[in-house]
Amino acid sequence: MREGLHSLRRATAMDCGYDAAAWRDYLIEHADETGYTHPYAFSNVDAAVVAAIGDPEVLAALTELSAAT
Repeated sequence: MREGLHSLRRATAMDCGYDAAAWRDYLIEHADETGYTHPYAFSNVDAAVVAAIGDPEVLAALTELSAAT
């Protein structure tokens, strides 16, 4: 998760921290620049992101990581 956050920061010059929902919103809003909604992968990737956002274990891990930084 840490490496993923660092990659997102480098690729986008944006920092939503470990807020997965905020990252999803940002990536969708800036789809032309980020390629997030590219049709080859978007439905599978976005479904996994949405599932993770709703997963209490993932949210707990993200909260823990946020507190550690």
